[in-house]
Amino acid sequence: MYTNLNDFHPIADGHNLNTDVFRRAIATVSAQGGGILYVPPGRYLSGSICLENNVLLYLSAGAELIASPNYSDFSAGVSEVAAEGSYYGFIFAKGKQNVGLLGQGKINGNAPAYNAEIADELGYRKPDAERPRTVIFEECRDVVIEDISIIDSPMWTLHMVSCEYGRISNVKVKNSFKYTNTDAIDLDGCRHFIVSGCQLHTADDGVCLKTSRKAARMDQACEDILVDNCLIHSHSSALKIGTESFNDFKNIKFSNCIISDSNRGLALVSRDGGDIRNVSFDNISIETKFTAPCHWGKADSIYITAKRRQAARPCGVIKHITMSNITIRSEGAINFHAEQAGLIKDIRLFNVSQAQLGHHHPDRGTYDVRPPCNPHQSDNSGMDNAYTILEGQTRPWGVWLYPNGLPAVFAHNICKTEIRLESCCFTQQEGSSWNPEQVVFVHDLKGDVQI
Repeated sequence: MYTNLNDFHPIADGHNLNTDVFRRAIATVSAQGGGILYVPPGRYLSGSICLENNVLLYLSAGAELIASPNYSDFSAGVSEVAAEGSYYGFIFAKGKQNVGLLGQGKINGNAPAYNAEIADELGYRKPDAERPRTVIFEECRDVVIEDISIIDSPMWTLHMVSCEYGRISNVKVKNSFKYTNTDAIDLDGCRHFIVSGCQLHTADDGVCLKTSRKAARMDQACEDILVDNCLIHSHSSALKIGTESFNDFKNIKFSNCIISDSNRGLALVSRDGGDIRNVSFDNISIETKFTAPCHWGKADSIYITAKRRQAARPCGVIKHITMSNITIRSEGAINFHAEQAGLIKDIRLFNVSQAQLGHHHPDRGTYDVRPPCNPHQSDNSGMDNAYTILEGQTRPWGVWLYPNGLPAVFAHNICKTEIRLESCCFTQQEGSSWNPEQVVFVHDLKGDVQI
């Protein structure tokens, strides 16, 4: 069944709200047993657009959905999972089956309406206390998001929460580098998903797998995921598992991706108790460089870390990880950081080639384990502990100096037998200062907090 939005008389001028137009149109398609709601060319300002079972929203070339600048206009799309204290979504589905977004059109998240115009000294533009995620599908099954473009998300862009059997393909995300926490694709406790052929340009994570804190019925591992053939440009982590890790991650594959001009390349981060295991990365090209201090990371090409963020909640174990056929150009290093021995094990790097570039960034020679458990904070929840600068210090807690300079590979509190470097090649640009050892294993560093 095919229904044209024009049958419901929208005002496609980019100024008048069309929330009720979409509500009536989707209700009509649903009452007919489902089908495609066709959105013709035009600029449609709207609050929450809530999909029903068996309803696909098709955005034609020239169609643009624009998020309202008023957060209250999204009260119909309420997630059970908070994102920085916000719960509302622009395009929303909850507990639905066979839902999706298709077509050559565009979704505009209207980020400038929800962020400060001027950045602070760390390059951080303070966002509004409440701002909508652009797309939230929660507890849905048989999800498809294909061919659309999304720009200027004010918060996480595509947030899939406890969904099963989904495909996100040939999607373009272009978010401004001015605004933080604008992850392109978040698979949060999802199962059986494929992400392929996407082009992602964002200030925060590119493709991020997470297991956030949820109600018991929604709390499940993130597993059976394939991310393939994507182009990613990120000022945070391009391909990431964590930081939110309240449940496990397993059976995950990343392949055939190109990461350019990013802060971090590949990141596995356990902070909240969830284990990360059986993960592979193959045929990945990585380019990393320093970005603004508000972003976590110091141009790490590969970053694997198991540290708690709260004293009372141990982190999980990261194990059975394979990275093969990886080509790297980086201003930083490959980093492994564990709170104690035994938390990171059975890591294999095969045919990894890293060329490190010299530069004069003021943070050269530092590594970044934010968000850490900070003994100087009474409450380590949220992100507050990631930006605390103690009196007499110049960097946030969790940003430390490498001993003896920047190496190629740095491993902290990890046994040498747990990281296998096979057929790897590390080169460093002449004329710059480097650690006298390319591969460094250390334990119990002074200055880095051990719990």
